[in-house]
Amino acid sequence: MEQLRDTFFGMYKPDVDICSVSKTFDESKVIDNVSLQVEPGEFLTLLGPSGCGKTTLLRLIAGFETPTSGRIFLRGEEVTYVPPYKRNVHTVFQQYALFPHLTVARNVAFGLERRKLSSSEIAFRVRAALELVRLSGFEDRYPAQLSGGQQQRVAIARAIVLEPKVLLLDEPLSALDLKLRREMQIELKNLQRRLGISFIYVTHDQQEALAMSDRIAVMRAGKIVQIGPSAEVYDKPRTPFVADFIGEANILTAKIVDSCNKRLTLEVHGRKMEITTDIHPTEATVKIAIRPEKISLSTQNGCTAIPGLIEERLYLGDSTQWRIRLDEGHIVTVVEQGQTNHRCNKGDRVYLSWNAEATVLLEEDA
Repeated sequence: MEQLRDTFFGMYKPDVDICSVSKTFDESKVIDNVSLQVEPGEFLTLLGPSGCGKTTLLRLIAGFETPTSGRIFLRGEEVTYVPPYKRNVHTVFQQYALFPHLTVARNVAFGLERRKLSSSEIAFRVRAALELVRLSGFEDRYPAQLSGGQQQRVAIARAIVLEPKVLLLDEPLSALDLKLRREMQIELKNLQRRLGISFIYVTHDQQEALAMSDRIAVMRAGKIVQIGPSAEVYDKPRTPFVADFIGEANILTAKIVDSCNKRLTLEVHGRKMEITTDIHPTEATVKIAIRPEKISLSTQNGCTAIPGLIEERLYLGDSTQWRIRLDEGHIVTVVEQGQTNHRCNKGDRVYLSWNAEATVLLEEDA
């Protein structure tokens, strides 16, 4: 196996290769047999709820923690037991940890000075790093004189000035207000493209992950339960957990009426529909997911429409959210983008429908 790996790495070297890594603290398994590859120049996000192990996995890559089992490679070189200062990766933390008594330029230069580079080389690289994060002219300011977004960019400049192979970011935007977070998401993604290096980003914010990532690895209880491009993870969630955690999803129970190859005929709240799927259910009932924006609301009863009563209507500016109680008691959320044309009120009878391709068949949560 190791010979095969060496031959393979001779042709291809992912920036990060995590091989069957586990981490146990006090007999509690925080990371459970995780394998993951990060492609060169990729923006990969580790997404999951608090306590799922995403920050621990980041710390294992950085070298701040050592795996209980498994191996970690950076561009084909094993670093499982290599200390952090010998790995060419750098981390931007939630708390930026800037030195308050040093100017912006000295903060950025700190790592270069420890490497004993010449003063001219340090000045050149500091200037280039600050230009990349759009902080030219801020060299002589102190952290207390900067906004939260500017401090965050100084922390990034301090990391990228060392020319890491991989940049690790542990919820770096969580301390910012919503408007600034949105602005910094764009800044970070554009910066990553300009640098051309891999970013591994940790967050519990689903919208942030969808907006920034090339791929998302969804974590739960120390495991990666789904990984793929952002649109794929959103549109084709694999399990009820992923469907409910990434955005909002209506998860319904359906009966299997007929099965032929990849085509299933389902009965959902008394109405039949056909879907195509690669999943082969072994039970007579299954879970399905439908995104709220995929559902159409009408006051007219169609042949495949599901009836319900309006529980609530929320106007959100750019959209309208409806909460509909189906006859069996299940609550379904419907989102209409823009100004709604419906003049319905609480208690009115409405009918819900969606295209078969919007129906996602779910596997059971592990």
